[in-house]
Amino acid sequence: MELYELLDSEEASGIKVVNERADLSVEVSTIGMMEAPDISDFLVDGQLLVTTGYHFQNDVPALLALLEMMKKRGCAAIGIKEQRYFDEIPPEVVMLANELRFPVLLLPKTIGLSVIVRNLLHRLLKSQSDLLRRIIEYNNELSHLILQEERTNLFLEKIASIIGKDVFLINSHYQITHSNQNIYYQHQEIGEQLKLNIAEELLEVSEIVITHFKNQSVVLHPIQANFKSNVLFLGIINFDQNNPFITLLIQQIINLLSFATLRTSMNQETKRQIKNEFFASILVESPDHKALEEQLKLQGINSREPQKCAIIKLRKHNLGSLINHRVVRLAYDYLEWFIEEKKLNAQIFIYRDDIIFFAPDFFINRSELLKLQEYLYQHFSANFYFDIGYAHSSLALTELPVLFQEAKQALTLGSEDKVSTLNEYRPKAITELLHLIPNDEVESYIDNHLFELINLPQQIESDELLETLYQYLLNGCSISKVATIQYIHRNTVIYRLKKIQQYLSVNLEDSEVRMQLMIALLLLRKDKER
Repeated sequence: MELYELLDSEEASGIKVVNERADLSVEVSTIGMMEAPDISDFLVDGQLLVTTGYHFQNDVPALLALLEMMKKRGCAAIGIKEQRYFDEIPPEVVMLANELRFPVLLLPKTIGLSVIVRNLLHRLLKSQSDLLRRIIEYNNELSHLILQEERTNLFLEKIASIIGKDVFLINSHYQITHSNQNIYYQHQEIGEQLKLNIAEELLEVSEIVITHFKNQSVVLHPIQANFKSNVLFLGIINFDQNNPFITLLIQQIINLLSFATLRTSMNQETKRQIKNEFFASILVESPDHKALEEQLKLQGINSREPQKCAIIKLRKHNLGSLINHRVVRLAYDYLEWFIEEKKLNAQIFIYRDDIIFFAPDFFINRSELLKLQEYLYQHFSANFYFDIGYAHSSLALTELPVLFQEAKQALTLGSEDKVSTLNEYRPKAITELLHLIPNDEVESYIDNHLFELINLPQQIESDELLETLYQYLLNGCSISKVATIQYIHRNTVIYRLKKIQQYLSVNLEDSEVRMQLMIALLLLRKDKER
């Protein structure tokens, strides 16, 4: 309790303040009695020291030295028994006390020193007991609020009303997620000012940070969490760190928020693991496009938006050293932070200790991925390389296995050198090059060269002629080979080829025509696979 509160109590009746400029707002945490001249070794913060003055009756300089030492140690005040060994407090003592703003008290001569100590301790302990009771009551009330889902704003509103200060929750990206109503419309302004003050891209600290906003102090208390990507801070504007009630209450609030954050983090971690397993099953099983589209839809993922794939592999400087999952998980957190900063719609998951992510092609390119590598270097351990392989194709997520294989093969292009590598997939076969043609152009090309065959009245005839034409072009225009492969007579092959030329109005002896038709057939087969 503060000294003025103690002096106003019944237990302190008769105690007078000697010096006019005494600071009576100091906190009193304990009462001590001086029994020996070497008391300076036993002074503690917040102590009110009482004495008869016996040791100073003939040594005023020693009393002056004691006052300075008590001020330095953070003591609350000194009380001297009235008219016991001093008829009056020496003027030089009063002068120094005023200079230090250190309270000097005159204790009533009619009450024994031990009784004064007992009475003051009784009042002090009662005050501390009342303080703890209030904190327990508030803690119970706040615990009830924090256990209710989606009541964080109400929780902070209650805190603000208790401590009389504006409060908010802010994440590592300087984004205020919740606050009391009074500063609700200042979220962005506060976040931008704090980022400017702290001058760090990410707010990653484990200790209390003191900064400012509009000439007001702001104290940020880190909230403990098991997962780095969920770091939060409780911000308090104009927080009085010298108020023990508020300080103790805030510590209880931090504990409650840590519990709530841990609960949220565990839920999010469970969702991440489910997501990892979901994408891993796709890469292993390679389901057909329709089934994959349905699965992605159930996950709330737009499967038709064109995406690229990139894979990040961590490699230790010491070749042969194993990478544990915890390190990979930490790199995942930093990638997630980086993507959040870019406000990208991306899918991230871990597969066999590699980090895989799918994002729009404007992000997965050499320029942006070099920035990502630099970002990882800045925020991660210097003992690792970050090799990245990325797909050349930009396809719908229904082609997820294809995109993954491209990124995987690009990753193998990197050499095991003492640098991080960044490689794009290089197509090696004509079928892979055909994957790079946009869908609308594929459909247009197929229609321009095969429309009449595809749209024959009889589907059976259409399929037979398309297959015969494909085998004819694939096998060097050998009628005998086509007959053998299709188990038909060579005259049937000749008959079909004549019909194909009639329907398409082309001459199959023209090499340019044959090349165009072969490309159209390959595109058609690829389109059907999709």
